[in-house]
Amino acid sequence: MSRMTDKPILNLTETAAYVGIPKRTFYRALQTGQFPVPPLPMMHPRKWAVSELDAWKADPVAYKPR
Repeated sequence: MSRMTDKPILNLTETAAYVGIPKRTFYRALQTGQFPVPPLPMMHPRKWAVSELDAWKADPVAYKPR
């Protein structure tokens, strides 16, 4: 297991790596609303919960933000 997956919350760079896309592609997907997992509310800079990312990766079609 990598150190990144030991963390419950990931920043933008870590999230892009975790989902397996280049940071630039991830940033573009965020800007256009194409990345379905919303960042955690009230977190600045933006951060994502690994549990939400795992839920999306497990079934992207059926994913609904919690």
